[in-house]
Amino acid sequence: MGLDIYAGTLTRYYSHNWKTVVQQWAEENGYTFNRITPDGEPADNEEELSPAEVQAAVENWRDQILTAVSQPDQPPYTPWPEDNGKPYYTDKPDWDAFGAMLLVAACHTYGEPVPLTVEKNWDFMEHPVIARLAADEERVWSLFRGTTWWLPLPDAFFFQAPLPTGDTAAIGTVGGLRKELEKLNQLAWQADEATILSWTETEGYPVDGAVGPDGQYSKADIPEHTRYDTESLAKFAFSMFCEPCDLNSRCPFCLTIKKRGFARGGDHGTKTPGRYISGLDYLWNGLGLEGDLKKKKTKNGLTYQIWFDRSHYNYIDYEIGHGNVEVGFSCIIKQGDDYLYSFRIEPTTGGSFFRMLTEDLRLDTGLLDTFLPLIQAHYLDFIDRFEADPVEALQPVCAPFTEAEDYSWRIHVGEQMVERYGTVEQLAEYRRQAELRGTPECKAKTHTGKLLFYQSHAKDVDHAWASSRTKEELDQVVEPFVQAMRQTGQWTQEDEAGYQLYRQETDPKKRTFRVWYLIANPRGLPKEFVQKELEFRWKLFPEKKEESK
Repeated sequence: MGLDIYAGTLTRYYSHNWKTVVQQWAEENGYTFNRITPDGEPADNEEELSPAEVQAAVENWRDQILTAVSQPDQPPYTPWPEDNGKPYYTDKPDWDAFGAMLLVAACHTYGEPVPLTVEKNWDFMEHPVIARLAADEERVWSLFRGTTWWLPLPDAFFFQAPLPTGDTAAIGTVGGLRKELEKLNQLAWQADEATILSWTETEGYPVDGAVGPDGQYSKADIPEHTRYDTESLAKFAFSMFCEPCDLNSRCPFCLTIKKRGFARGGDHGTKTPGRYISGLDYLWNGLGLEGDLKKKKTKNGLTYQIWFDRSHYNYIDYEIGHGNVEVGFSCIIKQGDDYLYSFRIEPTTGGSFFRMLTEDLRLDTGLLDTFLPLIQAHYLDFIDRFEADPVEALQPVCAPFTEAEDYSWRIHVGEQMVERYGTVEQLAEYRRQAELRGTPECKAKTHTGKLLFYQSHAKDVDHAWASSRTKEELDQVVEPFVQAMRQTGQWTQEDEAGYQLYRQETDPKKRTFRVWYLIANPRGLPKEFVQKELEFRWKLFPEKKEESK
């Protein structure tokens, strides 16, 4: 199982009216080819729609996506043509070559030497240089951010959105991909178009076997290769990516992924759908929702729904005992397209997803058990109270956001909710709370509150050191920064509010975190302040100091 690329209409793609290069080779040489889905089932077992039905669904999806990404002050994007007969392009770089291409790009970006070889079946996203570029906020490449679809649009951007199948994926543009490929060529090779397109024939994987006159595949007299030439694989994959960008710029371009875990756009690793579903079933059963709110429930014009979303890096490799299944969810109440109420639990690591597996790849029931009482109290019980008496149910949450004291969860209430079901007094209070949320004091409280929540659970923080700092020690650090920023005019009302929260803080560890909030990234200050900030940073985050070395 590996990686193929496809450039062509989505109607043809979803109608299965195309053949991978392996299928084409098998048919040309009299072999039988069976396509297997990521769940291990034969692809022929999938429920099929007619091409006309597929085209209608794809065109509807296309129009919605283009409407969503078009800018209000710019002409709308022109829809690309869809049908089941236009020519398509496909090839098979496989994962090792794709990873080699990323490695060459990352090494040249940072001026690092390109390794001469890469190991067969290597986990390229674990390579430190690739991981560095994947996390670099100043150098953002869609290829390094898990993008697997590129739409035929000229502007360069990427975003997350549902695919026509309902799975969520990172989606870029062909215009953006072309710029990334041009940059890679400029950094690494400066090759002309003819040379680049020839690399699919002159570069790539070494021969592992041969088909004899009898049609039998044999590895006789050919040693097995365990390492590949990095540059050769990178050129091989690069050529395959360049050709569809030039020949099919008016068609979508996507990676069709069979197994490895870099893929975004769904669960492509072994057995991850089963682990994902097991986690959901555990939650459903724990909440007593089997057969009731399992998908969604509509009553009195309102839709109650617990919405789950999978991470796009989900995979499990049982052979090496490594993998990950992450899920994000929110509990919502809708009326038509209006979101009236939502409840969300905050992951301790930030972002939107919770890791559902333990280190030994078992379902983390301990984590899931912590979700159950929160969902019961702030969503299911709220629904019961709301159906009995809307005004009374809204009274304690009559604000845009109601958050836990430690910011571990939050409730969002839309203004339409209070307008439609609350009293005049509740609506006035809601709007007053909305105004207060924009004040410097509220902004500082919210921002620092979230900071305290994440850092209190962070694994890279020296919690013992943070807890041992006295107020006198912290004052000696923070006061010179405050005075200097006031003198340079950088001090804002929100900074002052954050400083006052520091002065009021009584918990030693939280006080240390608040100092970090006030002194981090000192811009426009003398060099001695930068040095003091670094000294504080390395003590609070000692692992990051080692990484920087």
